[in-house]
Amino acid sequence: MLKKIQTILVCIFAFTRLYSQIEPDTLLQDKHPTPNILDSIVKNNDTTTFKDRYKHGLKYVLKTKSGQVFIGFIVGETIDFLNVENRTLHESYELRKSEIASIKLFSDRKSYEADVLGENYHAQNYLLASSAFLFDEGKVNSHNHWFLLENLDYAFTKNWAIAVNSLAFYPISLGVKFAYQVGDMNYLGGNVFSFGNIWPNNVGAALWGYGVSGKFTRGTSNRNFTIAGGLLGLNSDVFYKQSNLPYTNVLFTNAAYCGRISSRVALNLEAWWFPKTQTGFCGLGFKFVKYNASCWSFGCYGILNNFNNKVTLNLKAIPIPYFGLTQKF
Repeated sequence: MLKKIQTILVCIFAFTRLYSQIEPDTLLQDKHPTPNILDSIVKNNDTTTFKDRYKHGLKYVLKTKSGQVFIGFIVGETIDFLNVENRTLHESYELRKSEIASIKLFSDRKSYEADVLGENYHAQNYLLASSAFLFDEGKVNSHNHWFLLENLDYAFTKNWAIAVNSLAFYPISLGVKFAYQVGDMNYLGGNVFSFGNIWPNNVGAALWGYGVSGKFTRGTSNRNFTIAGGLLGLNSDVFYKQSNLPYTNVLFTNAAYCGRISSRVALNLEAWWFPKTQTGFCGLGFKFVKYNASCWSFGCYGILNNFNNKVTLNLKAIPIPYFGLTQKF
């Protein structure tokens, strides 16, 4: 019994000597340590491995989700932000990527105008003149001039429409219009029509005349021009008493321009010329295009007659006020 106790004491003494020679840090050291999750997250998000998505030195149009538009050069980029520099205004912006709705190159004029100015839903007409832009399929467009002359277009396709003109709410004209897109910003169109007196008790000539025209439009809805030309066949008994022909053909040409000034206003210019009579007129007006369903126009026209106009108070020089209303149904 005594020998067993002596043996146990010797073993305890020997184990105690061995344990005292081991350093405390080695007891806590793990040959396979658990990775630090935070360190791995930081490492994976290291900005030194980020690659730019947008080219520096190019001009962009950036639209935010709140509707703000920024134009400038991208000069810096991180995971979360874009640094934009407007060199015209000498301003710099830091935009959060999560708040950006769209980014487009400034050189894309069509996209730029749509983002900054918005679409011009009243580009079908200037003042009296019209463009060759495609129609709004299934809709009726009303173009009222001086609340006296009204043009109604019903588009049964985007390329074809029926047109009715009325004078003081009395229909006097019926025709067909067409419009086709022939390029990125090029359009061709035209119309054929006849006009006359359709009143059942009419005792004079029922058909006053006919017409055909063609037109070319180039540009966007916000900035465009149109060149047009055509022929009017006028009943000689109504308009040209001295003619022996039943109808007198009169050629005409016109040009028009639209330039969007702001998101609310568009400038419109147009001119008409009738070579046979050496007569023409030109107009200038402003269209208020903020609302999609309706649009007011205000301007004036000047008459040209044999180019003998003088700046005096006579009917040739006094501007004729113009106002009109466009509506979509």
